[in-house]
Amino acid sequence: MKKKQSRELHTKKSVSVKADTCLGILFAMILLVGMICFNSEKIKMYFVDLNGFISHCMGQHVLNETVLLESGHLISPEEAWPSEIIEKNAEDLEEFRLFTESIGAELLYITVPAKNVLHEETLPAGVEDFASSNLDYFIECLNETDVEYIDVRTLLDEEEEPALNYYFLSDHHWKISYGLEFAGYLAEYLSEEMGMNCDTALLSPDQFTTVVYEDWHLGSHGRRVGRFFGPGADEFEYIYPSYETMFANVTTGMEGDFRSILTGERGLEERNYYWGFVYDVVYEKIMDQRIDNLLNEDGPRVYIISDSMGYAVFPFLSLVCDEVCWGGTNEEDIRAFEPDIIIVMRWSRILL
Repeated sequence: MKKKQSRELHTKKSVSVKADTCLGILFAMILLVGMICFNSEKIKMYFVDLNGFISHCMGQHVLNETVLLESGHLISPEEAWPSEIIEKNAEDLEEFRLFTESIGAELLYITVPAKNVLHEETLPAGVEDFASSNLDYFIECLNETDVEYIDVRTLLDEEEEPALNYYFLSDHHWKISYGLEFAGYLAEYLSEEMGMNCDTALLSPDQFTTVVYEDWHLGSHGRRVGRFFGPGADEFEYIYPSYETMFANVTTGMEGDFRSILTGERGLEERNYYWGFVYDVVYEKIMDQRIDNLLNEDGPRVYIISDSMGYAVFPFLSLVCDEVCWGGTNEEDIRAFEPDIIIVMRWSRILL
């Protein structure tokens, strides 16, 4: 009798495993057919949402190389960077400094700390993250050069709120409000430490209008795991100066105020999680452009080398500048602009 009972239990277990396998295969087939038949980003994201929801119900904390922290933030762990890459980036930055010195311009490098560097939470078992050690070693190498830099981690440590609060939950970028705050700090630094004429009062938060869009921005991490795996969509702050402004986009020939020249309001017209990123659509207009502040001829001429982290900062910094130019490392382009200062604000692995 015992042997027979054992066989019956084994048979039930086998049926259960086969059923789970069949359900898994069926779900995978549904996903595959949907992706093939409906070549639409929106349809794809519905399946991502479904996958994220199932993973959330199963209590998972890692999905598509994205980790959900207890605080609700999503992060993407970094691999350990080869030391020779980090050392080469510091050497390249020092060589670039020598070039800027030769044309009579200052150079300032700004670290861009990932959220991974700032949290103190325990990662899920089996997940390793080398973001802190990567950045620590890069700063160590940078200290062997004459490059002037701002380590943003020290600024965030001085804030009253936890550093993660200045980042989107579903994204690796700063919130727009912190971008404005950092632009104010940067203007003060340029004025006090580098002798440039920046009217820092123009960047006081009380000089700006803020419109909050609830449940509006699904960031790059959120797009990987869907709206139901982690925090869902973030609120989005649309911030612009309350005072009169006038800019000329030298690249396109257009003129207008801050909102028309330096922001794109298309991403605010209706909520849509599945096309573009609201953060990019609203504040990326400064990228690869030369912007002339027609109401400020006494400010510095700033050449910008940045990535998407700069979208939340440099539109605001342009308010205290004569001209800003967002470009690359081509030396002739930099010479032609005749900058007072070149600001490099990029992830330290992909630097120049």
